[in-house]
Amino acid sequence: MIRAVYSGRSDAWNLMDGEPEICIAPRRMMKEYSGVCPLVAVEDLSKTPTWLWLNEAIQEQTALLYVRVSSYKFDSDKARRLERLAMISRNVFLLDVTPFCAGIETLYDTWRYIDRSILGYQHHYACAGAHYEVFDGGIVPSLDLRLNAHKIAPHCQLESSPVRPNRTAQTVAPTDKEAALYASRREEMFARHKTPQPIVTRLADTVHAFESRRNHVMDISTDKDIVIVNIDSHAKWYRDNGRDVMTYSKPRGASSYARAVFAEAPIVYPHRKIHIEADLAHDCEVIDVHGDCKVDAYLWGRIDTAMQEIDLFCNELRSEHARLSN
Repeated sequence: MIRAVYSGRSDAWNLMDGEPEICIAPRRMMKEYSGVCPLVAVEDLSKTPTWLWLNEAIQEQTALLYVRVSSYKFDSDKARRLERLAMISRNVFLLDVTPFCAGIETLYDTWRYIDRSILGYQHHYACAGAHYEVFDGGIVPSLDLRLNAHKIAPHCQLESSPVRPNRTAQTVAPTDKEAALYASRREEMFARHKTPQPIVTRLADTVHAFESRRNHVMDISTDKDIVIVNIDSHAKWYRDNGRDVMTYSKPRGASSYARAVFAEAPIVYPHRKIHIEADLAHDCEVIDVHGDCKVDAYLWGRIDTAMQEIDLFCNELRSEHARLSN
């Protein structure tokens, strides 16, 4: 029985067994699912009237469709409420872009909604721990890609990998003045902060606003393209200069664009880039604009690592599906 479908298409829920009775999705995607069944925004799960209605409406066999919920951290309030509803229903379907967003250790975080026994663990830390299992005549780590693909393959369908072949990277070197500003800001941030996140955020905001970066993005893009940035003030600059822009935190439908220019790497949540790419047309050209500073290498490195692991896992999943069909 197909319990999960990995696809960028909003209508891919049709590939599942039966029709959903209640759909829970991010608010930005509600319009795509209007008319399918009663809809609830994930963001509204914390609202008392919505929560009380769901607890009353959902029964043991109610078919729940969870859309793009892999990005919610396992111990967040949203994830806890999704888990609670899944415990009531035990009839949950997943529709997402990827099996995981932040590494194979997070695969369990959505499959627990379907059935904990599929991956064989009772909670996130047990699954993500350094365990070993007997598999295919040998002993392998519990996070082995092939092992986990083998576990979920009978219960899911994969339409295509979210990793796009039509992607290029362009590197922009800062000017001497910008390089000096970066070095000064880096020294200031390391003196002021003891934890990495505020340092990375401030340095990233600095390099993303470099004139050399912005000029390059303007040179390679047109008003027909979509430019993606992190914060509203950067979006305003590009918009004031005639570009169509959106931020990672406020994505919108991007299927009509022939080219997408990621002027900045996502700072906080790397998976947001993957989800935006999934909304693009299949033949859309993707251009990633890299800087020449260490913070750029760090941020794009996270994206590259995540996409490589996702692509490898999708390949293993295809192999398992091929084996099952023979």
